Amino acid sequence: MSGSGNGPRRIGGTLRQRDSDLADLYSRAQQLRKLEEMMLSVLPAQARGHVRLARIDERELVVLADRPEWRHQLRYLAPRLQTTMEQQAGIRPQQVLVKIGDLPRRPAPPPPRHLSTDAGRTIGSTAASVEDPALAAALARLASRASDEGSER
Repeated sequence: MSGSGNGPRRIGGTLRQRDSDLADLYSRAQQLRKLEEMMLSVLPAQARGHVRLARIDERELVVLADRPEWRHQLRYLAPRLQTTMEQQAGIRPQQVLVKIGDLPRRPAPPPPRHLSTDAGRTIGSTAASVEDPALAAALARLASRASDEGSER
């Protein structure tokens, strides 16, 4: 794709343009995602998928949770969340506000692809005939992932 003219353009270039409102929005979304990861790092592992960062500023840290049970635990962990945000992001919110409701979900990762037994055998025989040891080892590892599940596709 070309970046000039009136034809299609790569979205990455548009998102990185400094004077673009879209670039500002994209940058803020990336920043929130990093802050959310920092927040999740101090929460119990089971919080992933149930708790999301909605907003943070000097006044408050707004956290979304999908069940009321999380409200109590997040309030208990509020001082730790405030300290983490201060240390990691330079922002210490005065309070932590927990809202309960449906969480915006991230798209699910695509299902893993399966390698058929026949394809595994072919790759394995190729690995045996390759002279480069690193390539042969990589092909052998790939061939070992073959399963009967992939044969049905």
